[in-house]
Amino acid sequence: METALHRLAAMTALAAVLCAAPARAGGGEAELEPVTVTAAAPEPPAAPGLTTVQSDTIDVEESETTWLTLEDVLESMPSVRVRSFGAPGSPSFLSVRGTDATHTLVVLDGVPLNDAATGFVDLSTVPVSALGSVTVIRGGHASGAGPTHPGGVVLLKSREPAPGLHGGASLTLGLYPLGPGTAAGDDAGLKLRPARELLAFGAQRRISLWQSWFGGSFGILAAGGYDSSAGDFAYFSDNGTVYDLTDDHFLTRTNNGHETLSALLKLTWIPDMMSQLTLSTVLSSMQDGLPGIDVLPTTGSMLSRSRLNVALALRRWSEDLLGVPAIEADAFLRLTSLEFVDPMAEIAFSSTDALSRDMLAGARLSAHDLRPGGVVLGGSIELTWEGWRSVSRLEGGLPPLEAQRLDLGLAADLSVPLLGSLVVMEASMSADIIHDRLEEGSTETRFYPSPRAGLAVSPADWLLITASAAYAHRPPAFMELYGNGGTFHGNPDLGPEHGVTADAGLDAALPEGIAGDFTLSCRAAVFMSYTIDLIVFIQNSQKTMVATNVDEALMRGLELTARAGWTGWASAELGYTLLDPVDRSGIEPYDGLMMPNRPRHDVFLEASVGHWGVEISYLMDNISGGFVDRINLDAISTRTIHTLKVGWAPTFAQGLSLELTWWNMGNAIVDGSDLVSSTGESYSRLRAVTDVDGYPLPGTALFLTLALRG
Repeated sequence: METALHRLAAMTALAAVLCAAPARAGGGEAELEPVTVTAAAPEPPAAPGLTTVQSDTIDVEESETTWLTLEDVLESMPSVRVRSFGAPGSPSFLSVRGTDATHTLVVLDGVPLNDAATGFVDLSTVPVSALGSVTVIRGGHASGAGPTHPGGVVLLKSREPAPGLHGGASLTLGLYPLGPGTAAGDDAGLKLRPARELLAFGAQRRISLWQSWFGGSFGILAAGGYDSSAGDFAYFSDNGTVYDLTDDHFLTRTNNGHETLSALLKLTWIPDMMSQLTLSTVLSSMQDGLPGIDVLPTTGSMLSRSRLNVALALRRWSEDLLGVPAIEADAFLRLTSLEFVDPMAEIAFSSTDALSRDMLAGARLSAHDLRPGGVVLGGSIELTWEGWRSVSRLEGGLPPLEAQRLDLGLAADLSVPLLGSLVVMEASMSADIIHDRLEEGSTETRFYPSPRAGLAVSPADWLLITASAAYAHRPPAFMELYGNGGTFHGNPDLGPEHGVTADAGLDAALPEGIAGDFTLSCRAAVFMSYTIDLIVFIQNSQKTMVATNVDEALMRGLELTARAGWTGWASAELGYTLLDPVDRSGIEPYDGLMMPNRPRHDVFLEASVGHWGVEISYLMDNISGGFVDRINLDAISTRTIHTLKVGWAPTFAQGLSLELTWWNMGNAIVDGSDLVSSTGESYSRLRAVTDVDGYPLPGTALFLTLALRG
């Protein structure tokens, strides 16, 4: 936006020079020297410069890295773990600091993506090719769209039109080179696939195009993409017989493909130097095969999703922010459709053919950056309405389920700089009144207050100390309250999840220029999330599960991050997260054990070196500790993913780049474990490395990306 404003100012100045008319004096003509007029867009006063929340931002649009999916972007950040159900592009869900997917709000261009039916977001429904930046704010931090989420907020921004005429295209082809062989019980069961299979590009086929133009006060950007995958990677199967090693073998993942279409259209108008109006529309539609769980393959199960986001945003700044605050007005609409087909009950407990539709409409008005006496004030009011309808298309199925939710939210915040901005105190209060209505007439209204406080201290330019705490709520989702008419049974008596989230951190950086072109920064943070009345689905019959409030869950952890760089040559980043997720439900035998699917140790390393248009990067992602199940009998296998990237951007072909990615170089799909036989003899067996609920991890893959931008 600032670039566009500066461009508008420069064009105004240039027009004044080019259109200057000759002046007349005393009936004669006199040619004046050219007059240069300079103008710059007014900018608000400098903010205190400190923040009390732990956050990270990745500029996807300008990054030299080719991001295959949004999941890849998020997993490169501390304390962020994505739970995937298979190959790239398969359904995946976010966990921040060990919290559930329902505990993190995901917002795209101001439109909340968490639907009231499930409460979470399938990350694979967000096309990474349409994104400009990704910001993760960890911990309880209000960002509109309902009560404060204890996990945090993920802010997604779509691409922006840049001054002038620009465009680009990229083509990515990926394949799984290894397939199942004939041997059993060891890696000899894998072999190089025949050429005809390699050409099927089972890992990924993706093409994306974008074009933007910005001239005068108007800009437009259009982007589109197509992505598909056969998802046919090799995985290890024990055939459901843990103690019989003779039938262990490798198989090809079937019914695991996906196909996605996405489009983005953004219009930007800057009528004057202090205003901006933006209309953005994002459309995505996809279909996935669901391959089943562990040794139970499926053939007919399918998941289809589509989403349309429309957002209209007005930004109005003021030349005198001491008297008039900046104003933002937003109106948004979201349409979501989900179709789940499981005709032979291969995944659900009963046959399913259900269509669920969700519609969200809302408006938000906010004022911020009002600075009387050095104190920064802000506030907002937001109103959203959401309607949900689920229909079973099976003969003799249950009647349609319909529900509506009205949310009125108010928020106020202040920031107080002290000692010349060396200390900043922040406080905010958001309050939501949520009214739920079931179609048959039952209604319920609840009040959700969410206070938050933070402190930042900067005793030196290179050191920042922060601390924050918030009280967060998570209202029950429609499926938890009313079920889905099939496997999941609702519980209208559910209470909201609520609890305290807090963190404290220290950021330090080598003072600029003290070591020449070498830079070094470090961050350490401790965090805690204590949730009461946690909502889980508990099996209550052979074919059904019911939503239930259990007592407590406690997440504690440590985040460590170090970044180093040598300008123009090399960079490195190392991150480590220690997580201690404790089940305090009071339910035997779960109480006191680790919450499932939350690895205790998570290490991420990225190092790159580049010059003369060639860049080589190495990435390592390691997780260990933790369990797949609530009773802590099925341990998560230690998993280390090594990735190598080689990119080339030749200087003689400006804008052209080529990148080769070798993902999971070690082919981490099997792991050894020790067992004891009935006779007391110990022996080893191989087991599949899995992610969520028995879904195996894809093996080694190659991706080749050709991109052109100009």
